[in-house]
Amino acid sequence: KYKNKTYKVKGLEEVKTFDAFKDLQVSFNGISPGGAVSFDYTGSDLTSADFQTDASNGTLANGDKIKVYLDKSMADSYAANIGKLPEKWEKEYTVKGLWYYITSASDIDDDTMQQMKDRAEQEYNDHVESSWVDSESLESLTYMGDYLLSSKEKNGNALYLVYHVKVRDAYSNGSESYDQVNDVYWFICYQDVLADGEGNLIVDISDYRTPKNKFTIRTDVKDQSMTDMLWKYYGYQTLDDLYKNVVTANESDYNHDDNVDASK
Repeated sequence: KYKNKTYKVKGLEEVKTFDAFKDLQVSFNGISPGGAVSFDYTGSDLTSADFQTDASNGTLANGDKIKVYLDKSMADSYAANIGKLPEKWEKEYTVKGLWYYITSASDIDDDTMQQMKDRAEQEYNDHVESSWVDSESLESLTYMGDYLLSSKEKNGNALYLVYHVKVRDAYSNGSESYDQVNDVYWFICYQDVLADGEGNLIVDISDYRTPKNKFTIRTDVKDQSMTDMLWKYYGYQTLDDLYKNVVTANESDYNHDDNVDASK
């Protein structure tokens, strides 16, 4: 025979709690905003695989808040196997320490900027030495400032150091002559200028490019082959031409920080 009866629960051992996040190392790696998170659990109660996150790897930026949590459906298993339960099941972390693309030239320290200038001037002087002829001479090479283009997707940048070159072009065929100082606007470009998690600049100054564009200085003076004497230079004839090619042409994809002193 059977009848309903009420029982009082007694004699069970109270489950203990522990700080499940105490021995969890949460690390961030990659370049902001494409960073990723990883877990390293050094305790004995759980494993790294027990921890989950609401963050999507490959999308993290410095300053983002992410949630790291344990699966509450595992409570019975934890109680049975380790005899205790987490005192809290989730914890919030702030993303930090990721490398990032700089967006302002003010982030560049003086020593690094000087190294980049030195490389630029060495590059131009080497070009003069190897490619110019007797009718050309370098009057001056003046640094004007920089344009820093930063991807609107925050996945790259390009730093243009801009120079004003004065070149003397002089030629005579005996009866006619040309002697004039002409302007060339030239740049050296360093791409992917980064800072690490401590704000230290990271740039490979051996990795750069210079203008492919050429323009021509023409004269009416005939050379030995009886054609008009001319000179061709890499760069641009005006600063406006350089700006349109470097900055304006890329405004749909890049923000720009302009620091060129046109008075130079």
